[in-house]
Amino acid sequence: AAAVLAIAALAATLVLGRGTSTAYASTVTVFAGSVEQQVDGGWVAVPDGATLSEGAWLRTGDDGSAVLTFTDGSTVGIEANTELLIEFVVFGVARQISLQQFSGSLWNDVVHDDRAGSFYTVRTPDTVVSARGTLFKTSVVDGETAIDTFDGLVEVEAGDETPFVT
Repeated sequence: AAAVLAIAALAATLVLGRGTSTAYASTVTVFAGSVEQQVDGGWVAVPDGATLSEGAWLRTGDDGSAVLTFTDGSTVGIEANTELLIEFVVFGVARQISLQQFSGSLWNDVVHDDRAGSFYTVRTPDTVVSARGTLFKTSVVDGETAIDTFDGLVEVEAGDETPFVT
């Protein structure tokens, strides 16, 4: 019981502490095909130029592609057959962006940010990828993640290892 209470207190601290900054939305640019957002348990088409806030769950179809643009200029290219959740997006004293990728491929172009507490994270079924300013691709196929870094480096947490990928 004490452990459960401690975990609940930690979760509340993280959520409430995050709430002191301003949450920002992202803008989606639909390039082609099917791009959908989950709304009330169903999937609806996302129009080009839509504003999406944290908690938005997206997917692209076989022919779908889009780009999310955040306030700081960081972008996420979403390829066909990709599913992701915008966990949270906060700007203020620090940039804090967290995405959860379930399948498909994302091209992450992250604007450099050295401020204390700043992060940009992509969580996949088996990996956590963190960047402060770089261009990298994450691909999830059958629950396994591949990472390609094209500029800079990313920190990868996979199991007990935390290597940097250049």
